[in-house]
Amino acid sequence: MFTLTNLTKIYEGMYRADSLPCPRCQGVGTIEIEGRQVFMYHQGAPVQEVLYNFEPEDRERFMTGFCNKCWSIMMEDDYEQSDLNPLNWLSQDTEEDL
Repeated sequence: MFTLTNLTKIYEGMYRADSLPCPRCQGVGTIEIEGRQVFMYHQGAPVQEVLYNFEPEDRERFMTGFCNKCWSIMMEDDYEQSDLNPLNWLSQDTEEDL
């Protein structure tokens, strides 16, 4: 599920749409889409089909609201604290493991 807000007709067959504000920085993304994409959106098509001509990070913005910069920061913070980060492996070892 994703959200297009403030759908505005620019001219015949072209529309402007905004994302929800980013929960972290409150920025709003704006895109231009064709009329057939608006139709697909109203029919409930998935974001990958409707916004097929946009990068994944642009589609993510319309799904979660997070802009690419804030998403990267959020994922970096999660990575730094996760088991996937090799720097955390040593702190997880116990004396029995050594």
